[in-house]
Amino acid sequence: MDLFLLLSTQKGLIGFAHGKQNQTESTEGELSAIYLLRSYQGRGIGRSLVNRVVGQLEEHGVTSLIIAVLADNPACHFYERLGGIRVSECVIERGGKELEEYVYRVALPIAAS
Repeated sequence: MDLFLLLSTQKGLIGFAHGKQNQTESTEGELSAIYLLRSYQGRGIGRSLVNRVVGQLEEHGVTSLIIAVLADNPACHFYERLGGIRVSECVIERGGKELEEYVYRVALPIAAS
């Protein structure tokens, strides 16, 4: 299952999220992308977007999410507030540069905060 959500206002697109079930009938899912315009961050909109993805994945039996994020991304704190636990670190290559990446696992359902 692949899920792509768009979030917009009358002014246009303000964010999106992409989640998927790793394999058919797997209990593991992935939040592979989430983006929200900076002017809309810090209002609970990102959490709401994640919750919508999670709700759809849970309906298909997903009980945990994997989230990979660059180590210097300020969103790491967001994933930790969702209950994410860093389970690994690795170095990836993007555009000829080596970058450190963290992988978080989040048990579902996500705790309210």
